[in-house]
Amino acid sequence: MSDGRNRRALVVGATGLVGGALLARLAEHRAYGRVATLGRRAPDFHHEGVAHHVADLSGDGAPIELPRADVLFCCLGTTIKQAKTEAAFRAVDFDLVVQIAKQAAANGTNTFVGVSSIGASADSRNFYLRTKGEMEQTVARLGFKRSGFVRPSYLLGEREHFRFAEQVGRQINRLLNPVLLGGLTRYRAVDGDTVAAAMIGFDLSSALGSHIIEGKDIWRLAEREDG
Repeated sequence: MSDGRNRRALVVGATGLVGGALLARLAEHRAYGRVATLGRRAPDFHHEGVAHHVADLSGDGAPIELPRADVLFCCLGTTIKQAKTEAAFRAVDFDLVVQIAKQAAANGTNTFVGVSSIGASADSRNFYLRTKGEMEQTVARLGFKRSGFVRPSYLLGEREHFRFAEQVGRQINRLLNPVLLGGLTRYRAVDGDTVAAAMIGFDLSSALGSHIIEGKDIWRLAEREDG
């Protein structure tokens, strides 16, 4: 990929942990000349090279006007706890993601890079993981020249809303990381900023087709980007 500041990026879900870190990196990156965000509200982030677009993302299937972009970075996602019901969760993590990806592909966007989850599988008995896996399969078939699905384990970083349980979980995962070796490295907790760096690393790589990015590949792509 060229680094002449001519790449156009669209970030959906820029108010979250990974999306916020991604936006900050893209705004200063030499390879991206235009960066746009799309969400229910604009991120609290201001930069002359970033344009925010606010839209109704209610997931009712109505067309959403997307800024033109070469790459769609999708950081959309909720939890069953936040969504309250499985149907509401799927409306965001599957329906809305697929709708936006489909419209982006129709607009000529050639690359999709999205945040999924470790263990995602369309065959999983777990509703959360099955939904993520079905999202990956569906987006991969939409005709993008390249698609990358980053599957982090537990995400570390400062979230918008403090949750005591998550604070405890972060400390436990930091202690566990050093003993998760070999095939277990895929379960290591990872910083949201590292995931953001890996997403950019994939976009600027020469990879073609659909790719699952997890474990050591996340750190490898992140190091390539930071290097």
